[in-house]
Amino acid sequence: MVLKEMKNIKLLIYLLLLSCSNMIFAQSIEIERVVTTNFPTLRAEFRVKDAGGVEVRNLSNLDLQLKDLGINTPFTSPTCPPDQSRFSLILIFDASGSMDYNISNESSDPPSRHTVIKKVAKQFIDQLPEGQFECAIGVFSKQFDYNQLQKFTTDKDSLKRATDYRLINQTNYNAGFLGYEENNEGGAFGLVKDAQYKPVIVFMTDGYHQENIKHGPIQEGIIIAKAKATNTTIYSLAIGPTAPDPDDASLDPNSKAKLKNISTSTGGDYYENLLNEQQVADIYSSILQSAKGFGTPAPCYIDFESDCNDGNIELTYSGFSPSVSDTLAYIIPDALKPNLDITQRSFLEINQALNVAKDFNVTLTAEKNKLIITGFNAAPANIFTVSNWGGSAPPFTLNKGESRIIKVSIKPENREFYGGTINFEGSGCSGLTMTPRTGFIFAEDIVFANVNQGDQEKKTFNQRFCNLTDETLDVSNILVSGGANQLDFGITSQTKTLAPGECIDIEATFRPTDQGDREALYTVKTNKGDFEAKLKGGGAGKPQIAATAATFADVSCINPKSTITVEVKNDGPVELNITNIALQDATNFTYTGPATLKVPANSSNNVDVTVDFTPQANGVQTTYLIFTNDSDNSPYSVKLEGKMLAVDYNISEPNHNFGEICGNVGNPATKTVTLSNVSSFGYKVNATSNLPEFTTNLVSYDLTSGTAVVTINFESGVNNIYNGVITFTSECGNIIKKINVTGSINSPEVKSQAVSIAAVIGTGETSTVDITNPNVAPYNVVDAYVGDASKNPIPEFNVSATSFAVPGSGTYKLDITYTPNAGNAVDKSGFLYLVINQPCSVTLDDITVEGKPTLSIASLSIADDNKDYIGKITTIPVTLNGLGGFLSSGTNSVEFTVQFDETLLSPLNGTAVGTKQVSHKFNLNSPFTGTQIYNMQFKVLNGLPTKTTPLNFIKAEALNSGGTQSAGLNTDDGQFELILVQGEASTDALSASPGEKFTLPVYILDKNDNLDELLHKDLRIVIQYNYTVMQPTDRPHTVISEDIAELDITGEIKFTQSPKVNQTQAQFAFANIPMIAKLGNKQVSEIAIKSVDVLSGGVADFVLDTAEFTLTGVCEEGGHLRLFTLSEITPSIKLIQNPIVSSTSIELSTVEKGIHNVSVFDMIGNKINLDARNITSEGSYSIPFGIETLNSGYYLIYFETPTQEFFKKIAIIK
Repeated sequence: MVLKEMKNIKLLIYLLLLSCSNMIFAQSIEIERVVTTNFPTLRAEFRVKDAGGVEVRNLSNLDLQLKDLGINTPFTSPTCPPDQSRFSLILIFDASGSMDYNISNESSDPPSRHTVIKKVAKQFIDQLPEGQFECAIGVFSKQFDYNQLQKFTTDKDSLKRATDYRLINQTNYNAGFLGYEENNEGGAFGLVKDAQYKPVIVFMTDGYHQENIKHGPIQEGIIIAKAKATNTTIYSLAIGPTAPDPDDASLDPNSKAKLKNISTSTGGDYYENLLNEQQVADIYSSILQSAKGFGTPAPCYIDFESDCNDGNIELTYSGFSPSVSDTLAYIIPDALKPNLDITQRSFLEINQALNVAKDFNVTLTAEKNKLIITGFNAAPANIFTVSNWGGSAPPFTLNKGESRIIKVSIKPENREFYGGTINFEGSGCSGLTMTPRTGFIFAEDIVFANVNQGDQEKKTFNQRFCNLTDETLDVSNILVSGGANQLDFGITSQTKTLAPGECIDIEATFRPTDQGDREALYTVKTNKGDFEAKLKGGGAGKPQIAATAATFADVSCINPKSTITVEVKNDGPVELNITNIALQDATNFTYTGPATLKVPANSSNNVDVTVDFTPQANGVQTTYLIFTNDSDNSPYSVKLEGKMLAVDYNISEPNHNFGEICGNVGNPATKTVTLSNVSSFGYKVNATSNLPEFTTNLVSYDLTSGTAVVTINFESGVNNIYNGVITFTSECGNIIKKINVTGSINSPEVKSQAVSIAAVIGTGETSTVDITNPNVAPYNVVDAYVGDASKNPIPEFNVSATSFAVPGSGTYKLDITYTPNAGNAVDKSGFLYLVINQPCSVTLDDITVEGKPTLSIASLSIADDNKDYIGKITTIPVTLNGLGGFLSSGTNSVEFTVQFDETLLSPLNGTAVGTKQVSHKFNLNSPFTGTQIYNMQFKVLNGLPTKTTPLNFIKAEALNSGGTQSAGLNTDDGQFELILVQGEASTDALSASPGEKFTLPVYILDKNDNLDELLHKDLRIVIQYNYTVMQPTDRPHTVISEDIAELDITGEIKFTQSPKVNQTQAQFAFANIPMIAKLGNKQVSEIAIKSVDVLSGGVADFVLDTAEFTLTGVCEEGGHLRLFTLSEITPSIKLIQNPIVSSTSIELSTVEKGIHNVSVFDMIGNKINLDARNITSEGSYSIPFGIETLNSGYYLIYFETPTQEFFKKIAIIK
């Protein structure tokens, strides 16, 4: 983009083709500082400047991104104060002794000059505009007082404190401005070096510059030069009368004049004879208004929140491309970081009541800055908590110095030490944690077991005194301290320092002086107080033992267990200790209680001992229960006794024979017997059989009443002799008794088999059946026939005999004839029934008979050689061949369904079944000669790449006049194959010179003579070639790559013309394209047929040919080729402006010989006049282009070379 100013018209020309920028700009963002005054809200001040160095101040937060320590940080919308500026103010105060004089005269009466300027300065500081200033304060006398220096700050409190400076003596202007002893680099200008904004010095003095050997004359020139070099403005205020002391020769009488020159030379002002407070205040106000006007423009800013840590921010502005960024580290002053002061930050509570909350007052105070409390977390939370916030619940704010009394609650659950932590959550930077603790210091009771009166026991008791705190505890003494029986007890004294969590053991003695409970007190003395507990014991005599013998209730196999309780007594004065309990007989008797027992004294509470009797044999059993104890009667035995009752019963008949019977399934033979109980208690007897032919009516018989009747059944359908046993077993006692049973079965039988007979409808078929008797005994059949399941005869079956004898273990042969009924030609099935009346009346049906009618057979077939072209209507024949019996089957029509690939074929006759099947039906010729052909018709589709499809029969039926199947059909599937058409598209090898016109022919070759004049007539052919060497003259082409163009031709094959000579197949002309040769980048290039598409419905596969094009006449003298590379064929078109003569021209560079033309058009086609230029050879040319009279808008520069055309679009903006 080029931007120029010409005759107050700004012309902006965008070169949209092959243009580039010739200027690099320095767009930037600069972070000037981070303001921490309002921590935790920080302010980042910054400036964004465009490529021309102009500040961008219409900023959006969408254009900015802020990161602090690499983390995306939220911020407020950017603010760019429109009318604010910033200045760095430096107040320089005269601290000479004369500043203590009265402001209006030389007396010492108040108000003094020092008092007035301090007061007015404080008021002035309060009026400084927030966010627009920084201020520093210096004090001078004969030298610059660095001990009273206040460096630049925005804290008004600090500035006002700095005005309370102390007076010294003498006055030296150089010290105030230059520091005097700092090589002219100190004083006010030493502060100027640190100023962020435009420096403004307010110099206040009441005296004259004092000259001597050490303090030279006023450095007026140096001061003015430094002010101008640093863009510093100086205001000077002469406080009080201006006349010098005539008696002091060291004073420079021209001091005030020089001070005025310094002020006015730096853009400031000089004020003198300021004799009251109001005059000084007015001057201050005037200076402030001036400073607001010429200070440095205020930067833009954003506010963001920070934590207590120092940071490093990165601010990115994306309004430029590429975006710009700047970084700046900042430090949070410790004086701004809020601290939470906590009274009783750590305390220990001792021996608090368990599970009872106790509150403690704690004072929270915000130090250094305001502080927000948002909540807390305590650990362990079930022990420590904040129970009362002393006001509103969090979140709440404590301003700087503000306090609040809260209550911390402690609720110990167990007697142990709890070290707690309460962390207050909020904006504080330090002091947010307190550590309350609660613990226990205690003495445990010491308890002795019973000791016989007069005896002494000495014992060490573990962990009787414990320090369950986190502090050490000093034990100074342990002693018996009181109680009713103090003389019965003694304690060994000790001293020790107990660590946190440590307990000590205590050694004590007990000598009871009487029987019964004895008690005293003992005390542990420590540095944290005395802790008391009890001493306990009992005086005792000897225990006794007594128990009574017992007899168990009788047991049996029905009730096999009996239990008794033995009562143990102690009539002695002390507790009885039983150390072991055992049984003499542990086989029939069982004790499962504890091995040791304690029995209270004086039989106040007896102890029961339980024993079980579970005998392993009949009769009486005896044992002893033995107690080992601490009485004088040890071991002590108690006799126990029990009885087991016996089991017995009788059977009325031990054997039974059922004799010989016929098969009796469903009608068993029976026999009854009686069971008699001879025991003294009731029980049950279970019955089982070793053979399934012998069963009992019950599986269990109850003998509680004394007797039970048993019914024995004998049942079988299998010829055999059976010998069985019925076994009876008592349910307890395992008393077993048996009955032997016998019997035999003898029934006529026939070997089962299945007979199947198939016959053609209307004809009979005979099959011989073997009637085989598997038994030794013969039998006579009195009736034989084939019947259904209900024993009704089936008329289609006949037998050769109805009565006959079947020999034992032999066979009789019987013929069965099956004749299917044409009127009811369905399968028939039944049984061969054999009726027998000796030796048993029975009808045998073990032979099944099946009759199957059969049909005559024909075949239906489709050939495998069906072929045709895409788009054709093809006929596919279906052939019917009738075989034996078909002519007489009554068939008069055939119905069938064929499946095919719907992408290749579409049916034109028959009935479509979905998209992949078609159904046909045809009547038989009359007369039918045995063979008949039916034709299916299909439209051939383009299903490529699929070329073949099977033609499969899904259904085929021969039907009679009633519509039912009358004969069987065998089917033979066929196939259809697609015939592909092949062709070839080609052109000729060609040559031409640049500018020469020629014809590009296109041919179509019919390779297998299958091109159809209707289906393949219309074609679309795409040709590619090097467009730098050839271009069509009658149509446009499409450039698709660096030097390749594509031509799309639509037309038809001219079948009526004669084939091309010297071809074995027919080759037809398709198109002749007029072309012109161009001077390009290659002498020999390729002409390629890229694709051929058939548009008239047919499908064909074309071979694509290529040919060469040779560019002739491109050699100069000496054989040098005049070709060029693609980078060379692009002309250089530049717009050049000359601001001196206010003109614009089009600069051209050419690479060809021959006539070149340059034109300019507006966007609606109007041609703009240009000065004519004769361009005929390679070189650079300049064409004047007068744009003064053109309107703003878009224009097109058209550049035509001998072989090429180029365009460049420009925009003119005024």
